Amino acid sequence: MHPRRYETLVLLNPDMQQEELDQVKAKMTGIIEQMEGHLITMDDWGRRRLAYPVNKQLRGFYIQIDYSGQPAMMAELERNMRIEEDVWKYLTLVKDKEYSEEKYQAEMDRLNAEAAARRREEEAERAAREAARETEAGASAEPVQATPPEEPAEEPSEEPIEAASTEEPSEEPIEAASTEEPAGEPIEAASTEEPAEDDTVA
Repeated sequence: MHPRRYETLVLLNPDMQQEELDQVKAKMTGIIEQMEGHLITMDDWGRRRLAYPVNKQLRGFYIQIDYSGQPAMMAELERNMRIEEDVWKYLTLVKDKEYSEEKYQAEMDRLNAEAAARRREEEAERAAREAARETEAGASAEPVQATPPEEPAEEPSEEPIEAASTEEPSEEPIEAASTEEPAGEPIEAASTEEPAEDDTVA
Protein backbone atom coordinates (compact mmCIF):
# COMPACT_ATOMS: atom_id res chain seq x y z
CA MET A 1 0.00 0.00 0.00
CA HIS A 2 1.26 3.42 -0.91
CA PRO A 3 1.83 5.83 1.95
CA ARG A 4 -0.60 8.67 2.32
CA ARG A 5 -0.08 12.28 3.07
CA TYR A 6 -1.96 13.59 6.09
CA GLU A 7 -2.59 16.91 7.72
CA THR A 8 -3.62 17.03 11.36
CA LEU A 9 -4.73 20.17 13.18
CA VAL A 10 -4.37 19.88 16.95
CA LEU A 11 -5.98 22.12 19.60
CA LEU A 12 -4.11 22.19 22.89
CA ASN A 13 -4.50 23.74 26.32
CA PRO A 14 -3.52 27.45 26.01
CA ASP A 15 -2.14 27.47 29.55
CA MET A 16 0.65 25.05 28.69
CA GLN A 17 4.20 26.14 29.40
CA GLN A 18 6.67 26.14 26.54
CA GLU A 19 8.47 23.13 27.99
CA GLU A 20 5.23 21.12 28.13
CA LEU A 21 4.39 22.13 24.57
CA ASP A 22 7.81 21.01 23.35
CA GLN A 23 7.30 17.63 25.02
CA VAL A 24 3.98 17.06 23.22
CA LYS A 25 5.53 18.02 19.88
CA ALA A 26 8.50 15.73 20.46
CA LYS A 27 6.14 12.86 21.30
CA MET A 28 4.19 13.32 18.05
CA THR A 29 7.38 13.52 16.02
CA GLY A 30 8.66 10.33 17.68
CA ILE A 31 5.50 8.39 16.80
CA ILE A 32 5.74 9.41 13.13
CA GLU A 33 9.37 8.37 12.91
CA GLN A 34 8.82 5.07 14.79
CA MET A 35 6.03 4.15 12.36
CA GLU A 36 8.35 4.80 9.38
CA GLY A 37 6.56 7.96 8.40
CA HIS A 38 7.96 11.29 7.28
CA LEU A 39 7.36 14.56 9.08
CA ILE A 40 7.07 17.27 6.45
CA THR A 41 6.23 20.32 8.55
CA MET A 42 5.00 21.12 12.06
CA ASP A 43 3.80 24.70 12.36
CA ASP A 44 2.83 26.53 15.54
CA TRP A 45 -0.18 28.74 14.97
CA GLY A 46 0.00 30.12 18.48
CA ARG A 47 -2.90 31.03 20.73
CA ARG A 48 -6.11 31.92 18.92
CA ARG A 49 -9.63 32.80 19.86
CA LEU A 50 -12.10 29.91 19.60
CA ALA A 51 -15.46 30.05 17.88
CA TYR A 52 -17.07 28.61 21.02
CA PRO A 53 -15.80 27.76 24.52
CA VAL A 54 -13.86 24.52 24.93
CA ASN A 55 -13.26 23.32 28.48
CA LYS A 56 -14.53 26.74 29.59
CA GLN A 57 -11.75 28.43 27.63
CA LEU A 58 -12.18 30.95 24.81
CA ARG A 59 -8.63 30.50 23.47
CA GLY A 60 -6.55 27.54 22.42
CA PHE A 61 -3.08 26.72 21.13
CA TYR A 62 -2.98 25.31 17.59
CA ILE A 63 -0.43 23.06 15.91
CA GLN A 64 -0.62 21.96 12.27
CA ILE A 65 1.21 18.74 11.38
CA ASP A 66 1.91 17.78 7.76
CA TYR A 67 3.25 14.22 7.43
CA SER A 68 3.14 11.05 5.36
CA GLY A 69 2.92 7.37 6.21
CA GLN A 70 0.71 4.33 6.37
CA PRO A 71 -2.83 4.47 7.80
CA ALA A 72 -1.62 2.51 10.85
CA MET A 73 0.77 5.33 11.68
CA MET A 74 -2.02 7.92 11.54
CA ALA A 75 -4.20 5.72 13.76
CA GLU A 76 -1.40 5.39 16.35
CA LEU A 77 -0.85 9.14 16.34
CA GLU A 78 -4.54 9.82 16.96
CA ARG A 79 -4.65 7.21 19.73
CA ASN A 80 -1.86 9.00 21.59
CA MET A 81 -3.57 12.35 21.12
CA ARG A 82 -6.78 10.99 22.65
CA ILE A 83 -4.99 10.02 25.86
CA GLU A 84 -2.93 13.23 26.04
CA GLU A 85 -4.49 15.43 28.69
CA ASP A 86 -3.46 18.75 27.12
CA VAL A 87 -4.78 17.80 23.66
CA TRP A 88 -8.37 19.00 23.57
CA LYS A 89 -9.33 18.34 19.95
CA TYR A 90 -7.77 17.23 16.67
CA LEU A 91 -8.81 16.85 13.05
CA THR A 92 -7.00 14.78 10.41
CA LEU A 93 -7.39 15.16 6.65
CA VAL A 94 -6.00 12.95 3.87
CA LYS A 95 -4.22 15.24 1.39
CA ASP A 96 -2.93 12.54 -0.96
CA LYS A 97 -3.91 8.86 -0.96
CA GLU A 98 -0.93 7.84 -3.10
CA TYR A 99 1.94 9.82 -1.72
CA SER A 100 5.07 8.31 -3.19
CA GLU A 101 8.64 8.73 -2.07
CA GLU A 102 9.30 10.83 -5.16
CA LYS A 103 6.51 13.23 -4.20
CA TYR A 104 7.88 13.44 -0.69
CA GLN A 105 11.37 14.20 -1.94
CA ALA A 106 10.07 16.85 -4.34
CA GLU A 107 8.05 18.43 -1.55
CA MET A 108 11.04 18.45 0.79
CA ASP A 109 13.22 20.01 -1.90
CA ARG A 110 10.64 22.74 -2.39
CA LEU A 111 10.36 23.39 1.34
CA ASN A 112 14.12 23.42 1.76
CA ALA A 113 14.49 25.89 -1.11
CA GLU A 114 11.85 28.16 0.43
CA ALA A 115 13.54 27.94 3.83
CA ALA A 116 16.93 28.76 2.29
CA ALA A 117 15.43 31.76 0.48
CA ARG A 118 13.90 33.00 3.73
CA ARG A 119 17.23 32.61 5.51
CA ARG A 120 18.99 34.59 2.78
CA GLU A 121 16.41 37.35 3.04
CA GLU A 122 16.74 37.44 6.83
CA GLU A 123 20.54 37.54 6.60
CA ALA A 124 20.39 40.34 4.03
CA GLU A 125 18.01 42.32 6.23
CA ARG A 126 20.21 41.72 9.28
CA ALA A 127 23.32 42.81 7.36
CA ALA A 128 21.52 45.94 6.18
CA ARG A 129 20.48 46.78 9.75
CA GLU A 130 24.02 46.25 11.03
CA ALA A 131 25.45 48.43 8.26
CA ALA A 132 22.95 51.15 9.10
CA ARG A 133 23.87 50.97 12.79
CA GLU A 134 27.59 51.18 11.97
CA THR A 135 26.97 54.17 9.74
CA GLU A 136 25.02 55.91 12.48
CA ALA A 137 27.71 55.09 15.04
CA GLY A 138 30.43 56.47 12.75
CA ALA A 139 28.46 59.62 12.14
CA SER A 140 27.93 60.19 15.86
CA ALA A 141 31.65 59.63 16.57
CA GLU A 142 32.79 62.45 14.27
CA PRO A 143 33.36 65.71 16.20
CA VAL A 144 30.79 68.27 15.51
CA GLN A 145 32.46 71.48 14.36
CA ALA A 146 31.28 74.56 16.10
CA THR A 147 29.39 76.88 13.88
CA PRO A 148 31.49 80.05 13.42
CA PRO A 149 29.79 83.14 14.78
CA GLU A 150 28.19 85.29 12.22
CA GLU A 151 30.10 88.48 11.40
CA PRO A 152 28.28 91.60 12.47
CA ALA A 153 26.73 93.58 9.73
CA GLU A 154 29.01 96.33 8.44
CA GLU A 155 28.07 99.84 9.41
CA PRO A 156 26.89 102.03 6.58
CA SER A 157 29.60 104.18 4.97
CA GLU A 158 27.62 107.33 5.53
CA GLU A 159 28.33 109.05 8.77
CA PRO A 160 25.45 108.81 11.09
CA ILE A 161 23.43 111.89 11.56
CA GLU A 162 24.33 113.39 14.90
CA ALA A 163 21.58 114.27 17.17
CA ALA A 164 20.75 117.90 17.40
CA SER A 165 23.39 119.42 19.67
CA THR A 166 22.32 121.44 22.62
CA GLU A 167 25.59 123.39 22.41
CA GLU A 168 25.62 126.91 20.94
CA PRO A 169 26.54 127.17 17.28
CA SER A 170 30.17 127.78 16.37
CA GLU A 171 29.40 131.25 15.03
CA GLU A 172 29.94 134.03 17.51
CA PRO A 173 26.69 135.04 18.99
CA ILE A 174 25.34 138.43 18.22
CA GLU A 175 26.02 140.58 21.21
CA ALA A 176 23.14 142.30 22.74
CA ALA A 177 22.85 145.99 22.15
CA SER A 178 25.46 147.59 24.35
CA THR A 179 24.48 150.30 26.75
CA GLU A 180 27.96 151.74 26.49
CA GLU A 181 28.75 154.63 24.18
CA PRO A 182 30.22 153.81 20.81
CA ALA A 183 33.96 153.65 20.39
CA GLY A 184 34.00 156.79 18.18
CA GLU A 185 34.58 160.14 19.71
CA PRO A 186 31.40 161.35 21.19
CA ILE A 187 29.73 164.37 19.77
CA GLU A 188 30.00 167.08 22.29
CA ALA A 189 26.83 168.64 23.36
CA ALA A 190 26.14 172.17 22.30
CA SER A 191 27.82 174.50 24.68
CA THR A 192 25.64 176.83 26.62
CA GLU A 193 28.40 179.24 27.13
CA GLU A 194 28.24 182.39 25.03
CA PRO A 195 31.11 183.03 22.65
CA ALA A 196 33.75 185.33 23.91
CA GLU A 197 33.29 188.80 22.64
CA ASP A 198 36.15 190.25 20.73
CA ASP A 199 37.60 193.20 22.62
CA THR A 200 38.77 194.63 19.41
CA VAL A 201 36.55 197.42 18.20
CA ALA A 202 36.31 197.64 14.56
